[in-house]
Amino acid sequence: MTPFLKVPGLSLKSFFSGVAMGFFIVLLLRGVGEAWYSYQVRQISGLTTTHAGAFGKAGLVLAIFSRNFSITLLLTLLPLILMYHTLVYRSKRPFKSGDFAQRLAQEIHFTLTIYSVSVVFVYGAVVFGFFLAYVLNEYSFPGLFQLILYFIPHGFLETYGILLAASAGIIMRDAWLRNPEARFSAFWRKISKREYFGSFLFLLVILFLSAVVEVYFSRGFMKFSYGVLAFLGLH
Repeated sequence: MTPFLKVPGLSLKSFFSGVAMGFFIVLLLRGVGEAWYSYQVRQISGLTTTHAGAFGKAGLVLAIFSRNFSITLLLTLLPLILMYHTLVYRSKRPFKSGDFAQRLAQEIHFTLTIYSVSVVFVYGAVVFGFFLAYVLNEYSFPGLFQLILYFIPHGFLETYGILLAASAGIIMRDAWLRNPEARFSAFWRKISKREYFGSFLFLLVILFLSAVVEVYFSRGFMKFSYGVLAFLGLH
């Protein structure tokens, strides 16, 4: 599998750590969860009013897809910008002491690792941890269970796409460390353009499918699953 389509283990650890931290914060500080929930409701209402109101569900699909793909595109491009800036900066202002190649490798490793880990951690904390804890506080376990059922159909695709994009720093870091170059142009020539741009197409497809599933199927899946479990007396 191309590295651009595999979520690194470090990203998964950061994501789940973020979810746990965000959940813990809102359990202690309910006001944080309430503020975040209110913000999310305003965002969803704005999307629904602006796009669904004029173009129906198809407009809402395009709005959700455009928002998510824009975020992933930005997350994927930022590591390249960071690497370019670091290499250009160090070509003009080299280290005053120590082995240049070794210290440059350490700087690239630190910069791109911190980028990906921070983004993934915050995503897990804010998008999942805050929201899940708020629902648990307000609606107890039945409400939390319903929300999880709602997320299941589209959430895996959307989260996978965001984690892939946010992990681009780690993937670029590893690619550079395998073939360290002091010039960005030399490094860029060694990157497989087919794999790199193919990852954008892959993200486009899975995020579009996620938006379609969220608008057309997720709510129905939640109601159906909850109804089946209620009929079986399992909740």
